[in-house]
Amino acid sequence: MSHRKSAGIGGPVTGTNSRLIDVFAILEPAAAPEDLSWQDQALCSQTDPEAFFPEKGGSTREAKRVCRSCEVRAECLEYALDHDEAFGIWGGMSERERRRLKTPRPHGRPLSSRYRGVSWSERLGKWRARPYIGGKRVHLGVFADEEEAGRAVAEAMAAGQATQPGRAA
Repeated sequence: MSHRKSAGIGGPVTGTNSRLIDVFAILEPAAAPEDLSWQDQALCSQTDPEAFFPEKGGSTREAKRVCRSCEVRAECLEYALDHDEAFGIWGGMSERERRRLKTPRPHGRPLSSRYRGVSWSERLGKWRARPYIGGKRVHLGVFADEEEAGRAVAEAMAAGQATQPGRAA
């Protein structure tokens, strides 16, 4: 795998996935080189890009299905939020879902978490990790940090999938 650089509007963009680098080089006016190496592991780069930018009213189901099994989903979503991406599916969320995620609540917390199975509890003042595993809601606990709760959910989901019959570990 060769490491490739491309000159963006504001400077070089680095990574190894040439298809995504060219897109980001055009879109990303970075003042300094940004580490986009997470894109090399993105499953979207191996699928039809039109699925991630559907027509207005079009289905987002296929893109979100790909995102659910992507290892760099959190990095992708973080990139989209940091760069105010207005179009397409990023990190498994549509434009509308990302806007809602960024909308502050009266107490300064977002409406939802960027991690599936994680939610903010006003009463507790903490993040709750409660994913569905095997069709049942599993309570994993409360966390002061959203990312910790997201990691707990990811680990529980991976362990739950590994123990389900008929699934590859």
